Amino acid sequence: MYGLSYFILFFIYGVIFYLGAVFILNYHTGVQDTLTAIFSAISAAIVAGTQLKLVPDISKIKKSATNLYNLLDE
Repeated sequence: MYGLSYFILFFIYGVIFYLGAVFILNYHTGVQDTLTAIFSAISAAIVAGTQLKLVPDISKIKKSATNLYNLLDE
């Protein structure tokens, strides 16, 4: 499973850079602009992935806050 996850990761990187090359050649976008867009998209995906790990903890936080509020309300 470890190797498969890295294969998928680098395959997607390859597709992104390939599409960047297509945009540079066919749509005459600048190399600097294309690389900026690529790295921005990759950085946004990394941040979104790390934030999605916290989703199960949100329900625990809500339950704890409710319990604390009820305890203080008594």
